[in-house]
Amino acid sequence: ARLPSGGSVRAVCAMETPPPQPKFDERRAVLRTAGPLCLVVGGSGIAPLPCAFSLAGIPAGIVVVILVALINDYTSIMLVQAAVATRKYGYEEVMAAVGGRVAQNGARAALVVLLFGTMCGSLSVILETGLRASEAAGWTAIHDTDGGRLALLAGLTWLVLFPLSLAGLGEMDVVSIFGAVMVVILSGYTVYVA
Repeated sequence: ARLPSGGSVRAVCAMETPPPQPKFDERRAVLRTAGPLCLVVGGSGIAPLPCAFSLAGIPAGIVVVILVALINDYTSIMLVQAAVATRKYGYEEVMAAVGGRVAQNGARAALVVLLFGTMCGSLSVILETGLRASEAAGWTAIHDTDGGRLALLAGLTWLVLFPLSLAGLGEMDVVSIFGAVMVVILSGYTVYVA
């Protein structure tokens, strides 16, 4: 190319090839997703059920489980129909498309309440398991005071849950498989004791 001053410029154009992308392994992706999913469903969905039945009793527990299942089924169908109709596929986005900003904020508040309830149930299971383990080990002094029970719950939370929250989701596959195995063992123990 000629410059206005009379000189010339040589342009060199080099194309770099992009680095090779790792091949997507569908089987590995499913296995990496299955562990956390099983842990979430088993840990926060199944494990608290025996505790809920022990607090509510068998007849009331059965009625509550059936009622919650029916409500869950009905609202899930409504959510899927609304997602298809609005072509929005996130929970909050569907609510915003259907009911505007007020419905979206209501959905956010409902999620907070839902997650708070799930967390309370999980903490109750952790405390109950810790109390039974301490009783089996002969450390019954923890049972005598609210402070001892609170210290046990706080200790178990810091030792078990806090380290899990530090790992990235990609690093959770081995931990979650271990957790899912523990949920199966605890569920078997609960059935055996009951």
